[in-house]
Amino acid sequence: MNKFNKVLSAIAFTTLIMGQFHAYAYSISKNNDNNVQDIALYAKPFKPTTEKPGNGSVIRMPLKRIVSAAICNNRLTISFISSTPNATITISNELTGEVEYTEVCNAESTTIDLSMFVEEGNNTYTINISTSSWERYGEFNY
Repeated sequence: MNKFNKVLSAIAFTTLIMGQFHAYAYSISKNNDNNVQDIALYAKPFKPTTEKPGNGSVIRMPLKRIVSAAICNNRLTISFISSTPNATITISNELTGEVEYTEVCNAESTTIDLSMFVEEGNNTYTINISTSSWERYGEFNY
């Protein structure tokens, strides 16, 4: 590959990466404007790990995103990539370990009104979403 092609490839790659970063930054700022709190969901038993090869750090996370969760106002919305048979959703108070809410969901998304069972304040809750073939968990403050 000649020098011109290398430079052209580097410019195209940089443009692609910057476009992805701009879209991600826009979605975060848009979500924050709407008072949305995204919940990071991790595959059990793996949490993100940080490795230090060479000069920088690399954060490794599960690649397959099959479910997402976000809180807007008092509503927790859980969305699946496709309809998921018998996904069990459990929300627990992290301090007491008490299960505050549980539901079996058979739809592509569900919305849970947190004000019905969770005390608003600076409490930390654990969310666990599982099926017979996978499990995801995360934490959120409410």
